[in-house]
Amino acid sequence: MNVPVDEAQFLSMLLKIMNAKKTMEIGVFTGYSLLGTALALPDDGQITAIDLDIEAYETGLPFIQKAGVEHKINFIQSDAFVVLNDLING
Repeated sequence: MNVPVDEAQFLSMLLKIMNAKKTMEIGVFTGYSLLGTALALPDDGQITAIDLDIEAYETGLPFIQKAGVEHKINFIQSDAFVVLNDLING
């Protein structure tokens, strides 16, 4: 399910206020909130995006590319539990 517009705008505002540079999104669906997050981050910002369904992500990928923020996103096609365990255990 997509994030409502007002929630995406609120999240974007919070990221800017925090001067966030690194974020993680678990379950990206078509990438609407991922796009909003990428737009809110500085040019050197990084997002780790984890989802099993690459087809849904690829639906929104043209919009991410058109916005010029694809370089900020590290998409990992996997079960988030596995990736999170790997990150925790180094």
